[in-house]
Amino acid sequence: ILYSTPPITFTYLIKRLKNASNAKTYLLLKDIFPQNAVDLNLLNYGGILYNYFKKKETVLYSISDFIGCMSPANLNYVIKNNPNLERTKLEVNPNSIEVKGNYFGLETDLYIKYNIPRNKVIFIFGGNLGIPQGIDFLKINIAYCKSIKEAFFLIVGDGTEYDNFSHWIQTEVIINALLIKELPKSEYDEIIRLSHVGLIFLNPLFTIPNFPSRILSYLQNCLPVICATDPVTDIGEIAVNNNFGYKCLTSDSEAFFEYVIKLLDKDLRITMGQNGFEFLTNECSVEHSYNKIIEKL
Repeated sequence: ILYSTPPITFTYLIKRLKNASNAKTYLLLKDIFPQNAVDLNLLNYGGILYNYFKKKETVLYSISDFIGCMSPANLNYVIKNNPNLERTKLEVNPNSIEVKGNYFGLETDLYIKYNIPRNKVIFIFGGNLGIPQGIDFLKINIAYCKSIKEAFFLIVGDGTEYDNFSHWIQTEVIINALLIKELPKSEYDEIIRLSHVGLIFLNPLFTIPNFPSRILSYLQNCLPVICATDPVTDIGEIAVNNNFGYKCLTSDSEAFFEYVIKLLDKDLRITMGQNGFEFLTNECSVEHSYNKIIEKL
């Protein structure tokens, strides 16, 4: 039985299925709840709801024969905060994607359709626009980079912070950024392919190591990345160690500015982009994830 978090409310169903069938169970741990909600002040630590969901989480981990964590930091966090959990259950099984050949020289009419400049280096932030993504800090960093005339920031997605971001662009007259609402997947894929650098942002309040899946589409299309995150995630460290991106704290606008300047260099972008595609192929393909699961069975 394969299942992922969120949600953790599958616990009762998984337990009944396991008891009825004697099946092996494998949890793909994509989110650590309820602690992530506590970090964002959506739940009170030790409150009634927190205790209810924490019990669900504990039982879910206990009935799982194997648990695949998104990254080494994610795995270490689970071990540290669940001392009664058997270490042998855990392994790193990252977010994965069906890796396809990358495409270059794409001709598209989306430049005209969405008024995207052709003569700029496009820094894209695609996906959910919510509190976990630290959208307020994304705005601060974009504004800080307004003097970099060659850089343009493309924000594609929807979420609780969409209206906030839209209002900011209009009232502050932000000319180095464009906000596009959620797109059909085919158009979003084209937008990624015409972009040059992928952006990862995470709310600085997180105490759990997140590993946003949006990075996979960036790497699929040979985009280097800038990871502006909280201090505990290792997504930026992995990007730096494998030479496909840079890392800084979400609040470090000076470092972010420096990396934007560096990635105006086309040759550097190509080299780092190829490194990212190689990392994706070796570590984050569905085949890689599949083999890890099958080895356990």
